Amino acid sequence: MRRIFLSAVSMVMLATTAQSQDLSNGDKAAAVLQSFQTGDATAMKEYVNPDKYIQHNPYFPDGIAPVIGAVESGAFQGTLVNSYRTLSDGDFAVVQSLYSGAWNNKSPLVAIDVFRFEDGLIVEHWDNMMPLASKPNPSGNTQLDGVTQIVDADKTEANKTKAHDYIDTVLVKGEIDKIGNFVKDDNYIQHHPDIANGVSGLKAALGEFAKKGITMVYDKIHAVHGEGNFVLVMSEGKFAGKPFAYFDLLGLNDGYVDQHWGIMAAIPPASDWKNDNGKF
Repeated sequence: MRRIFLSAVSMVMLATTAQSQDLSNGDKAAAVLQSFQTGDATAMKEYVNPDKYIQHNPYFPDGIAPVIGAVESGAFQGTLVNSYRTLSDGDFAVVQSLYSGAWNNKSPLVAIDVFRFEDGLIVEHWDNMMPLASKPNPSGNTQLDGVTQIVDADKTEANKTKAHDYIDTVLVKGEIDKIGNFVKDDNYIQHHPDIANGVSGLKAALGEFAKKGITMVYDKIHAVHGEGNFVLVMSEGKFAGKPFAYFDLLGLNDGYVDQHWGIMAAIPPASDWKNDNGKF
């Protein structure tokens, strides 16, 4: 069993470790993110391909140079980065974090960053962010609490399939009556700030959206990444008629989905993008 919460001190150590140390892709990704806190871009220079960095954050141009420049210029001074869950899945790494402190004078943000590797170096990046709620959800859960241990490594592929089918069946196809195939009874811990635990909580929230004339639509699943009992499903759709990106991090146990951490964020119009790669 492997603990995956990394303290600020250990993250700094990772960022300055020689490449000769055997780090997982998840460890490298977490160290790169820690650069925003330390102002030290060493990890970015060591673990990101200097000649190929495809950026899907619409507010940054392609290439790692603009990001390194912003870090070294002090643009993120005072920012705190705490990573809660870090997954390694082949050539991909997923990191769920909280960005706080002097985060551009904004409220704290919960984020999920996804990185793709080639030959041990990061060559592509996706992310999704939403504000940290000021209070727990109706069931008393926060957006980041809950289990952090990776277990069931041998069930990774089965869990990825289960997570994909859950999102595809219940949210893309809208067959909510089949949710029992994926969630056992009402054993479903919800970390969305506005939704209560259980199938009943999810149905109630969707019902409230409908009463207000708000639709939440999932149109397409773009990617599924996971390790052991954690799986991230990346999708796009519409919320209240506007284009949205949905990053659903699911916890699975004994073949069923039992926890959900979700980040939903509006996709800005193409006229505001700093690159031509799209959100996905």
